[in-house]
Amino acid sequence: MTKNNNLSIWVKRLGQRHYSVPCTGKTLCGMPMLGNNYSNMIPESDQEECTECSREAVSMAFEGDVLDPMGDGDEPKVWP
Repeated sequence: MTKNNNLSIWVKRLGQRHYSVPCTGKTLCGMPMLGNNYSNMIPESDQEECTECSREAVSMAFEGDVLDPMGDGDEPKVWP
């Protein structure tokens, strides 16, 4: 649920995994993206998913917001 639908993973130092729309500066649950992103340093098995971010990501997927976040009708973008 990341690169293929325009969401990025943001992992905090203690292993809590959040989702965000790139270039917004905050996660889907509203937490600011401060400090380092530990998504590549903490194994996925040790990451704890934020339930609020997950719920919002699923909601966005069913509403179509994730596939066209700008609402301009263009093809979905793939974020690095």
